[in-house]
Amino acid sequence: MSWKITAPHWPLPTLAFSGVLFVAAAALSLAGCGGGGSGSGGGGQSSTGGNGGTGGSVAGCATPADCPGVDTECQTRTCVAGACGVTNTPAGTPAANQVPGDCKIVSCDGNGVSTSDDDDTDVLDDGNDCTDDACDAGNPTNTPLAEGAPCGTGGSVCDGNGSCVECVDAAGCPSGVCQGNVCLPDSCNDAVKNGGETGVDCGGAECPPCADAEPCLVASDCQSSVCEAMLCLAPVCSDAVKNGDETDIDCGGSCPPCGPTLGCAMDSDCLGGQCSGTMCVPNCFDQSKNNNETDVDCGGPDCGGCDPGQVCVVGNDCTSSICAGNACAAPACGDAVINGADICDDGNTASGDGCSSSCVVEPGYVCMGSPSLCPTVCGDGLIKGSEACDDGNFTDGDGCSAACAPEPGYACSGMPSVCQAICGDGQVYGNETCDDGNLGNNDGCSSECQTEAGYSCAGQPSVCTSICGDGLIKGAEACDDNNLTNGDGCTSTCAVQPGYGCAGQPSVCVMVVCGDNVMGPGEQCDDGNVKSCDGCNAKCQIEPSVGPNLALAIPDDGYDGTIGTMACVNLPVTATGDGLVDSVCVQLGADHTWVGDVTVKVISPANTVVTVMSRPGAVEPTDDGTDAVVGDSSNLGKAFPVTFVDAGAKSAELMGNTIADAQIICKDDLACVYDPVAGAAAPGKLVSFANQSAAGTWQVCVGDSAALDTGTIDFVRLGVVQ
Repeated sequence: MSWKITAPHWPLPTLAFSGVLFVAAAALSLAGCGGGGSGSGGGGQSSTGGNGGTGGSVAGCATPADCPGVDTECQTRTCVAGACGVTNTPAGTPAANQVPGDCKIVSCDGNGVSTSDDDDTDVLDDGNDCTDDACDAGNPTNTPLAEGAPCGTGGSVCDGNGSCVECVDAAGCPSGVCQGNVCLPDSCNDAVKNGGETGVDCGGAECPPCADAEPCLVASDCQSSVCEAMLCLAPVCSDAVKNGDETDIDCGGSCPPCGPTLGCAMDSDCLGGQCSGTMCVPNCFDQSKNNNETDVDCGGPDCGGCDPGQVCVVGNDCTSSICAGNACAAPACGDAVINGADICDDGNTASGDGCSSSCVVEPGYVCMGSPSLCPTVCGDGLIKGSEACDDGNFTDGDGCSAACAPEPGYACSGMPSVCQAICGDGQVYGNETCDDGNLGNNDGCSSECQTEAGYSCAGQPSVCTSICGDGLIKGAEACDDNNLTNGDGCTSTCAVQPGYGCAGQPSVCVMVVCGDNVMGPGEQCDDGNVKSCDGCNAKCQIEPSVGPNLALAIPDDGYDGTIGTMACVNLPVTATGDGLVDSVCVQLGADHTWVGDVTVKVISPANTVVTVMSRPGAVEPTDDGTDAVVGDSSNLGKAFPVTFVDAGAKSAELMGNTIADAQIICKDDLACVYDPVAGAAAPGKLVSFANQSAAGTWQVCVGDSAALDTGTIDFVRLGVVQ
């Protein structure tokens, strides 16, 4: 900052001489007129004079103090010859009052004005040893000295941030540890080798021992307690020092086990494998003779027997159990003592008694005691001694008992014994689910004594009945629709409901109308009618037949009243529905002259005989084929078969009575259906077969009772309605 002091503007002209301003007295108006004109200002500056006054007077000065204004360091008032003036301080004269350390100097400019200029010598001293005091373009600066610069206030070295501290690095500290610009004392965890340490933070009197390969002076400086050539050596099991993981000197831990009474931490540290927690306990495995042993680790009350040749006192001190002259004897088979390689020893060297000649237990035996007793072993799968079987277990109920005897209902064989229930003996054992006392199949209990599908078996011997309602048609069942509901075609007793036909397993039953010319379930045929003996019977079942072209000769004049003298045709019938006969019809196609010689019979599987025709037109006294009587002379022709059915259109006795000799019945008289007539035979109609079992072989037999007239059977059809 600069100061400028200007002289007052007076209304009188001034003259300057050597820096002193004089006021012309002549210019003073004593009359009070106003001054005028312009003049130059003092101090080298130009100024404009003021306007003239308007009257009055100015008195002259006697001293400078009488003059207007104020004296400054750069300009003082003067009074010369009664005239006021000013004197300017020479240029460059410093002001008396300066501001220290502001990098400025105030001086006069020679024109009565003070000015401020930059002064780089006027530095600001901040009193800090660690800053550089300077001026920069008139501005004070205090720049921190570089780290490491010496200082003496509060420390000995600068930290580079303007502070005087104790240290900036380890080199500045006796301990070699500088932390937070403070020298720390020696310690065992400062990562520096200092104090009495032999290695970094180890060794010496104060710090822990050093690890292997670290410097040392004495053994105590080392963890291993071994210092050689001023280096700590790694522990070894032969350095005569307890170190490393050793539990005693050169033993235990990773070194060989220690002997009895030496230090240990666990069982594995000891030769005998037994550590009390601190000391190896003497025992029978410590390779030392102690604890009443008779020899090293053997004999005595606590240890095992000694081998042959070792010291003993009694037999129990020896593995052979034989002590002779304080020495253990070698074992021998047959010495009645189990020793050596003996598994048994029965006091002899004979085999076959359970203990062999080499003192090994023989298969099928178990030996106990000394001398050994060897009974047979039931349950080992070998049949020995009094055993009758041995199935390898002690379980009863599997055929071979726990006493190795066959159980009732089983047969056992082999070793180990395989025992199987005896199927067919009427007793249910083992895996048998039934036993009906036979080995037949399809009766509910199979030949392997397993209940067959569709049957339920109970009791001994088993009684097996078909299971109605299981969907399988078995036994006497005619259907099985997998339920026991009536009214659905298959009844609760598995019989086909009238008016239904059933097929398949499980049965599917639908209403069936026989004779509607439509094949339905259960129908074997449907020819559009309900007549029998036309190939499809009244219940739409196919009628069994034999022929045509059978050409079975009828023995000429051979009939004597017995079936054996007739030509017979066998017709097998299978059961349908309930299997019982409702009605029967027979159709016969034959070539024969003189029908009055012919007799026709039908025989059921139950051996019931019905004579359907007996020599038409003849009145025979007996049914014995007597040739004395003469019947009708018309003929039978195979192309024109005759049918026998109860209540037929014409009596069989009248067959051919309306046609002449050599004419053919049915062809020439159109009478083809006949009501059976037994003649002299046992009376009976085809209804005699009703309610018999239909299944089986039926016979239709034809006999001839006169010579010369012969014939053959071409075909036979049997209509059995069930």
